[in-house]
Amino acid sequence: MVDSGSQKNPTAAIDVNPECTFADRTMHTTYGCVFNGNWKRDIREGREESEVSLIKTLCSKITESDNADSWEWRLNESGIFSVASLRKAIDSMSLRRAGPSTSWNKLIPA
Repeated sequence: MVDSGSQKNPTAAIDVNPECTFADRTMHTTYGCVFNGNWKRDIREGREESEVSLIKTLCSKITESDNADSWEWRLNESGIFSVASLRKAIDSMSLRRAGPSTSWNKLIPA
């Protein structure tokens, strides 16, 4: 389940009520989450319009569940996080392909 109740409204600058939360502007339907803006003015073309469109698209992908919250690690087949799997993923995505693997300093606190 997504806890959107305490999240700040990403469109507060143009919202009629900038103090409202993200949950105040979303409605959960059988088809997913719908973002309903309440604007002070018309949305400007360009970046503003594309950001609001992105928020609406991302909201449509949110579904509620009665299951307990959990994290899923998708960078290895086991689904279990480890520093070694993270190091391997970083090394494989690094732009610099030559040279030694990433070194981890054990003296730095987690």
